[in-house]
Amino acid sequence: MQKVQIPWARISAQLTQALRTSSLSLPALAKAANVQYHAVYRMRRDGVKNRGKNALTLCRFFEIAVDAIPSVSAEALTAAVLDSWDGTPEHGQLLLDLTRCARQYRVAPKAALQEQGDDR
Repeated sequence: MQKVQIPWARISAQLTQALRTSSLSLPALAKAANVQYHAVYRMRRDGVKNRGKNALTLCRFFEIAVDAIPSVSAEALTAAVLDSWDGTPEHGQLLLDLTRCARQYRVAPKAALQEQGDDR
């Protein structure tokens, strides 16, 4: 099964929280995770800003997933498209065009959308 990337903003927030709540001292954490001390210091103080090598190494250390199994399989998606197609070339072209058009959109998880609504 194909894996999908989890949005970096969610991973960054989890990693920042893990760094700030870790009981390890900065030197001990840097050594245990095999990451430069200054990177750990900066991320703990300022939060995780980018998806760099150190951030990914710390994600592995704290067991924070950076990708996940999608809840919708390719087979289920294919079946849904085929089920909705009326069999005509015109309708098939419409479904194809709609699918290609959808590439430009990014969908946030429901929880992220609710959080955005709370911030307004």
